[in-house]
Amino acid sequence: MESSIALTGDCGNRIECNGLGGATPSTLAQFTLHHGHKDFSSYGVSLVDGFNLPMTVTPHEGKGVCPVVGCKANLLATCPEKLQLRSMGGHGHVVGCKSGCEAFGTDELCCRNHYNSPQTCRASTFSDFFKHACPSTSTYAHDSPSLMHECSSPRELKVIFCH
Repeated sequence: MESSIALTGDCGNRIECNGLGGATPSTLAQFTLHHGHKDFSSYGVSLVDGFNLPMTVTPHEGKGVCPVVGCKANLLATCPEKLQLRSMGGHGHVVGCKSGCEAFGTDELCCRNHYNSPQTCRASTFSDFFKHACPSTSTYAHDSPSLMHECSSPRELKVIFCH
């Protein structure tokens, strides 16, 4: 039986990815932790590489405005057919929802070459599908405004996998 874990988010059957991303499509939590004179953290959830599971980041005990971000919706049930990643060689259950870039590989959808700038990289109908369901996520490479949220002195950041 084929495992859906091996199809999405997997690091080649290793526990740690060693700096590489997991197999796409995958929901991605992003963190930047700063310590020093001013302690703060930036965090966000990205669907730029597609979606494989609902996830939120919930900060606690922050001194600033610390929103809950991410995607509580299970997009596997509503993923457009052209973006679906299915188990069992394409004949099983939907286990991931690809980005437009992964599904079609065009420079425009991947925001590369001529399209690799905030002026030329634009939302697509595919990134709009993700944004409509999960507005507090990044859905394409130059999504703006930046959806990385800054929170001063968070004591704890919780990553919650929803179902």
